[in-house]
Amino acid sequence: MSTAAIVARIARNATTDTNLLAIAEGCRAANLTALACAPELYLLFPTTSASDMAAALVRVWACELSLANLTAALASCLQANGNAAYTAAQSATATAASMSLKYLDGAHVPTQYGGAPNGELKMIGLSQGDLTAIRPAEAARFLIISCLPGDYSPSSQSLIAAVNNAYGIQVATLAQNPAADYRATYHCWISQNLSTYTTKKVPYQQLICFESTGAAAPSNIPGIFSAIKSYIPAPPPIPNTGPTIVSALVSTGGAGGNPSAVLTALFNGCWGLMTAGAGYNITCFRVDIFPTSWEQQLTALFEQLKQSHQ
Repeated sequence: MSTAAIVARIARNATTDTNLLAIAEGCRAANLTALACAPELYLLFPTTSASDMAAALVRVWACELSLANLTAALASCLQANGNAAYTAAQSATATAASMSLKYLDGAHVPTQYGGAPNGELKMIGLSQGDLTAIRPAEAARFLIISCLPGDYSPSSQSLIAAVNNAYGIQVATLAQNPAADYRATYHCWISQNLSTYTTKKVPYQQLICFESTGAAAPSNIPGIFSAIKSYIPAPPPIPNTGPTIVSALVSTGGAGGNPSAVLTALFNGCWGLMTAGAGYNITCFRVDIFPTSWEQQLTALFEQLKQSHQ
């Protein structure tokens, strides 16, 4: 069946929502890529602006899209007369408004665990950028940060300080009333909904604060994923979307953790959760590299980890 026919069937079978985002989610569940779906989505919704189209693609195909792929998807949108739907300037503005993190690599979860041959329903991604300046389309259920045990001070250049500066959120305040406290078992806790602590728009619903010293962090990182499973024991089954999670390279930098060991532990921990049994449904787990000086080293490591699991 052609892509056009699949998208048309998805639209016909939509029982409630027939908006752009809902049909795009149906396309992803049908194993279609953003590049294949974008022109069909535009034909269904021909008044869609470049910004709205870009935002929908980034949100639905989380962890998959690079700037080049997003630009190509927008360029594939054509009007009924065959002319380009968006000018180059409109596309450039739209991509900048919907994507801030630099895509570096992505690992696809095998089909038997909820992955898919083309659309890749579950992925682990690697990116580089400022996690407190992401666009609304890149929003996630959880942001994973770290600190030394019991120390929530916003030290210079820490993500705790960045969260405070960007959103006016004090992690020390969040720690006093967590939604779930796994510090005694999994070295982390999960905050209440962040919207109750600030009037600013925050692109994350909750924080997961991992408390471990740098040297001990890699061996304690699996606890993060045990905590997530304990907190959300039954996420929506495939093909529905599960939580999207963004993680800093926890316990590195001033905390002293080895970046390679931490990335390996984050990748293996999430991969193990995603593929355990029938596979826990995390739509996208994105690890963000900061600073940029680690990019080359960790991108090479991520590729090795990906190849060793596929």
